[in-house]
Amino acid sequence: MTRWRAVIRFPRRRPRASGRDVCQNGVSMQARSADTDPEAERFQIELLRRAPVARRVGLARSLSRSVITLARAAIRRTMPGATDQEVGLRFVELHYGRELAEGLRRRLLAAGDR
Repeated sequence: MTRWRAVIRFPRRRPRASGRDVCQNGVSMQARSADTDPEAERFQIELLRRAPVARRVGLARSLSRSVITLARAAIRRTMPGATDQEVGLRFVELHYGRELAEGLRRRLLAAGDR
């Protein structure tokens, strides 16, 4: 899995690229992919930088959708027989906290009584 670390630098300082850092416009991205050739990784980063904003947003949304789908599938495996609502509440609890999940659970129960 690739991990990125963005470091914002002041515009007066010239960004320095060292090792596997890729710098442009004051932002340094350090690649963390262990199984990708550094040159191929630089090329991938450059393609992302050149892509239109709509394309980058689309990629981010797609990745988020995939991660959420995988997380819900993992929850479903640990809760066989759970309803979609129960899986959704567990997802909220794991990712946003117990307090928010309990509040949502109360609201759903109250809405069901109407």
